[in-house]
Amino acid sequence: EYKFLVGVSLDGPDYLHDHYRKTISQKPTHALVMHGIERLKRNNVEFNILTLINNKTVKKAKSIYYYFICHFFKYFIV
Repeated sequence: EYKFLVGVSLDGPDYLHDHYRKTISQKPTHALVMHGIERLKRNNVEFNILTLINNKTVKKAKSIYYYFICHFFKYFIV
């Protein structure tokens, strides 16, 4: 009804995403994010991927792009 689009922070595959994105107890979050994405997909909720570029990910731009394509992400913002 209101046409919301959910933004999900994901910086690519686990080895890139988990480098900076950790829980408060310093545990990796990639698996949690992917689980949340699967729930959004299952419930037909539109979402986009928000990706931060940093000194670790800038050299992996092509890998990140293909990772998103392989996971059928429709929208991603860098």
